Amino acid sequence: MRENELVPLDDSHRRVLNAIWQAFQAEKSWPTYLGVSKQLYGEGLDLKTLIETMPSGLMWPDPKKSQWVWAPRDGDEMRVTLARALGR
Repeated sequence: MRENELVPLDDSHRRVLNAIWQAFQAEKSWPTYLGVSKQLYGEGLDLKTLIETMPSGLMWPDPKKSQWVWAPRDGDEMRVTLARALGR
């Protein structure tokens, strides 16, 4: 898949991106890992697993682009990267 192609998402990955974006819109700042994790846990979703399986280039943190093993911390900021989501 080329970097500028649209990325197919399953419902769980789409829910992660939506949760991050909705929190950003409501708070005017990017949400933390803990906040998003608690919200998604209540819906039966595991944020860490979903981030690790998220197609690369759609959000930050992006474990697939890191040279280190990604280990989330409660205060880590979560961001959506819209350019990739829009196919740019």
